[in-house]
Amino acid sequence: MIILLNRQRIALILGVVLLVLLAAILLWRPWRRQEVFLKKKITVVIDAGHGGMDTGASYGNLREKDLNLEIAQYLKECLEKEKYTVIMTRTEDILFNNHRRQDLERRVEIAEENKADLFLSIHVNKYPSAQPFGGEAFYHPKSETGKILAYCIQKELLTLQPDSYRSIKSGDFFVLRETTMPGVIIEVAFLSNAQDRLRLQNKEEKKEIARAITRGVKRYFNKDYNDLDITSGGREAPYGTEVLLGKEGFIPLYFITQGGQTPLVKLQHPVDYYQVMAELPGGSLQEKLINLALQTLVENATPYVSPLPPSTVYRCRLLNGDLLLYLSFDQDDYYSGSTIELLAYEALEKTLSSFSLVKNIVIINEDDDWQGLGHHIMIR
Repeated sequence: MIILLNRQRIALILGVVLLVLLAAILLWRPWRRQEVFLKKKITVVIDAGHGGMDTGASYGNLREKDLNLEIAQYLKECLEKEKYTVIMTRTEDILFNNHRRQDLERRVEIAEENKADLFLSIHVNKYPSAQPFGGEAFYHPKSETGKILAYCIQKELLTLQPDSYRSIKSGDFFVLRETTMPGVIIEVAFLSNAQDRLRLQNKEEKKEIARAITRGVKRYFNKDYNDLDITSGGREAPYGTEVLLGKEGFIPLYFITQGGQTPLVKLQHPVDYYQVMAELPGGSLQEKLINLALQTLVENATPYVSPLPPSTVYRCRLLNGDLLLYLSFDQDDYYSGSTIELLAYEALEKTLSSFSLVKNIVIINEDDDWQGLGHHIMIR
């Protein structure tokens, strides 16, 4: 069969074919498919903690519930600029049914109903001591993906405060336990710390926190966490990981300055993890690193400068987050019951609490005639 076409029809057909080919090329370009997959189809639920009658922590006129919502709104803006779909659990100062338990359940329902890919809960920390500062991310102990997400966000939070010794921690929190997607609770700062309070009253600083969390989310989806051993079944990576330490490859050690009249001195002790695993006592890597920290505090000590004098004999045990530290030393090397002793306990607490599995520290002095602050002291 012979079909005769005039020039106009030929031009029309060629034009249609070219348009179809151009559309196909645009639709199938790899970068465009990746953009749709990585950004436009990802749903993030942002949970501004507390609200309504539940104010959370407070300091003067600063209320956690207000700060949480403000930072959550900045975070929403940042994530939406990156083309993520964002759902807020609350956008105003309310508590669902004025009932804390029902409110928590409703937050979980919002995340599940929207089939969220991530759950980010924003909070502000507070501590009896004014010393702790910085942001830290919490994950559920049974969630390996949550741990990775916490790690990615923590790494970015540390860029805002390089001197921070905070590290990620696990916790059996309701909203993390009951949601099925990776989730974290982000304690962005300490209301109890003067430095952090100033940051929380500065609009640009709060936006910086939101931007840091956004970078952490992007790091998570881009799988930019090669220095974390995600195949270890919940154990820590054997080398250079910030999951264990505030600074990569170091243990932060805190020393008392001469006479105890000035703030604690923080030193960074380099760690060879493979040597630690081979030579030091203790079962897990955490316990071995704790032993290394204690050993260093003793061996580098000058009396009344370090928390532990050179005569110290110690043993420790890590049990369900409680670090039991048994101490014995020559009392001639120590000012018991003095400011020096108080500072010594503070230095020990700051050093040992930098390890992610340490929740409480109990110091037990084994000398029968010890006249100091007591045989059994709960530090944290």
